[in-house]
Amino acid sequence: MKRIPAPYSVLVLLGPLLTIAALIAGPFGCGGGGGGPTPVPTTGSVEVGFIDSPSQPFQSIALNVVSVRLNPSTDASIPDTDPNWVAVTAPPSAGPGELSVNLLDLQNNGVIFNTGQIAAQTYHQIEVVIDASIPGTVIPSCLSSTTPTLEGCITANVSFTGSTNLRFNDIAGLSIAPGALTPLLIDINPGTIVSPASSGGNYTMAPTISLAPPASFLVPVTGTVSGHSITSGTTVTAELSGTNSVIATAPVQSDNSYTIQLPAPPVGSASYDLFVSVGSTIAVASNIAVTRGGSSPVVNFTVAPASGTGTISGQVIDQRTTNGLVGATVNLLLPETSGDNCATSLAGCVVVATTTSDNTATYTFSSIPPTTLPYYVQASTTGTDTAIQQVTAFGTTSSCSSSPNPSNCSFKLNNVLLSGQITVDPMPAASTNIVVTVMAEITGTGTLVGLTQVTVGPSGSASFSMEVPTTAGNVDLIASANDSYQGVGTQFSGHQLAVASNVNPAATSGTPVALTVTCMGHGTIAGTAPSSDANTHVRLFESNVQLMDTTVGSSVVTVPSGTATPAFPNQYSFCVPPNNTYTIQRFEVTGGVASPVGTPTMIVVPTPMATATATCPLCTAPASAGGGCPGNCSATAASPLNP
Repeated sequence: MKRIPAPYSVLVLLGPLLTIAALIAGPFGCGGGGGGPTPVPTTGSVEVGFIDSPSQPFQSIALNVVSVRLNPSTDASIPDTDPNWVAVTAPPSAGPGELSVNLLDLQNNGVIFNTGQIAAQTYHQIEVVIDASIPGTVIPSCLSSTTPTLEGCITANVSFTGSTNLRFNDIAGLSIAPGALTPLLIDINPGTIVSPASSGGNYTMAPTISLAPPASFLVPVTGTVSGHSITSGTTVTAELSGTNSVIATAPVQSDNSYTIQLPAPPVGSASYDLFVSVGSTIAVASNIAVTRGGSSPVVNFTVAPASGTGTISGQVIDQRTTNGLVGATVNLLLPETSGDNCATSLAGCVVVATTTSDNTATYTFSSIPPTTLPYYVQASTTGTDTAIQQVTAFGTTSSCSSSPNPSNCSFKLNNVLLSGQITVDPMPAASTNIVVTVMAEITGTGTLVGLTQVTVGPSGSASFSMEVPTTAGNVDLIASANDSYQGVGTQFSGHQLAVASNVNPAATSGTPVALTVTCMGHGTIAGTAPSSDANTHVRLFESNVQLMDTTVGSSVVTVPSGTATPAFPNQYSFCVPPNNTYTIQRFEVTGGVASPVGTPTMIVVPTPMATATATCPLCTAPASAGGGCPGNCSATAASPLNP
């Protein structure tokens, strides 16, 4: 579900610093050993992925995965300190050393965690290492009558009743073949999740893991790499088409062949871009479709030997302010054919490296191999236009077609400043503040193009401004206050929201847009979408502004033994302020495009009935007992959406 960001969120996705060499190598860790020097073992690659067994009545069950470890011992009680453990760590693009995985998104879909190079032998112990300090979060489903929802359908922390190292004893063993890729698909079962005894407490869980057959969820892509002698460590990399999102990597074997396992959705197909870098040359393939149960695509690469490498660098500047942009994402693209012009269309163009601008607003791609087709450089950051330039002079110092600095590949990213005024009702008490997050989305799309936060003091109002791209056109604004919910500060708020639709950013310089965030308490919309599958979504709108998007529980899910019916199929729910009128609409996602199905349904969330723990929907000033917004109120049932 799309949630309002926490006040401390930054929501600017800073791409990892990855040159081509780093991107295809992948991070691998292994346990150390004692004693004297030992010979280097023959190695193979393991591609680790996750799926989920049918889960509990929750809208989200997110676990923070640090690594997956393997041990050759047959002893199920071998300690975690044993030196023979080897680890496949979270990919660098995951964030601070871990990957957050929402189990409910995996009931019909496998997801690749990372690929690691480990000793070629048989492993009997498999461990999934979860962050011990913050194992994860859950969002309860407000439609369930069997699980108490003290915090309603908002994000709550979880803790484990047992170890955060989830272990499975594989009696048969997982054999890693020398020089080959072996898939390892792990089924994470969250078990029974127990609600906290009081408001603000953690939900508790004791997950378990088992192994699942990869062929049920992954599709192999095979091929060869010819035209150049293969060196140790040569790897084929797969990304989601048109993005820098690396999904999997696979080694090229000594006979120049490779096999890479890629997740396929239960309905339709997924599209991937592949590339291989061999010595000082590179080759790409775009838009490779994989279909579950379909044939295995064959993608052969031909690379032409070349000599020497080049460097592409420059600065990323804010055109409106002339200040440098720190943390801007810069992608290096290569077209598949001479007919693909990345400056006009990304079709047929593959991201072969990604980096970010440093604290001087400078980026650099080093040791880039020469190619017969031109490179393109793309720069972007939240709130500005995205720009793409062709590298016209490639070498030790490269230059681009439209760089403001003719000696390199610099960018000036344009934007427009949107201005506004935030009012909080009731106003904060003396000596207190309320943080309000304001988001800008392209009108009618839910596509985020701007973000800012403003601190409102006892005066009750404050001005704000944010940069938005000039190409975005008119935008929808959503403001959310960080309030206290049942006396506990909430990370994601659904109590205080304000919207403004179809705002012209340029027009706000003379007349700032006014937003009043009024505390109205906690209401809920919950219902069902019949005949749902992994591609079914429900979106929530207020005044034609898209507030939230949630997946719907599938009617039938794939499990290792075949198929099963989840305990709570077809369900969705939203946490929203009461006394408002909303519209809900079913969407089906095909090929990454969400299309509306049926007719929109108007929902009025009335003044809710009081529960045993809260008085609804009255709000109290922070100076009063507890302050902030009241607690959970009874749900408003929505009519079933059209199938």
